[in-house]
Amino acid sequence: SQRRALRFRDRPKLRGDVPLGSAENVRTDTSSATSKESLSERKATPVKLTKVPVTPFRTWVDRYLNGEPLPRSEIMQTLTTIETDEGVSGHYLGGQGHGDQDGLDDVNRAYIEHRIQPMLAGQNPFDRELFWHWMWVSKTPENVMGVIDMALWDLAGQVSGLPVSKLLGGYRDKVKAYASTYPNMGSVQNYA
Repeated sequence: SQRRALRFRDRPKLRGDVPLGSAENVRTDTSSATSKESLSERKATPVKLTKVPVTPFRTWVDRYLNGEPLPRSEIMQTLTTIETDEGVSGHYLGGQGHGDQDGLDDVNRAYIEHRIQPMLAGQNPFDRELFWHWMWVSKTPENVMGVIDMALWDLAGQVSGLPVSKLLGGYRDKVKAYASTYPNMGSVQNYA
């Protein structure tokens, strides 16, 4: 409605333009700096998101339907990329239906291009919680929210040079294997 539209349009005023202070998410503007200026005297600005392209491509996978193999099934897969003005990118593969098995459909790709990209352009990529709030109140489909969130986490890992598990507080070097039977591949022999 009108109230939501005003709040959405005024969104840049809702977020502080204060960088978090770490070298990973702050760049130094040296365009007007002279050689006599120290690093602390230069203007620090946060890294900014620029584009969110979704690249569709055809590929072939082995699938199962009711326990019957469907070898070499053709699917449409997508790669969602979140780009910054510093040249660092975060990626996510898939996002439709059951996680990463299928690419985003035309409707969700258009939603990212026409709704999500304009919302994120110019923003600090480390404001993930703020983006979740914006996407939630704008009734963004949850699978699209997940795609954007995971690409942002990948971007944070690329910038910091750490695996996302470490960014989330993980401490283990090994974890026990987890096996899922989705989708049902049929007989026990098929799993061996």
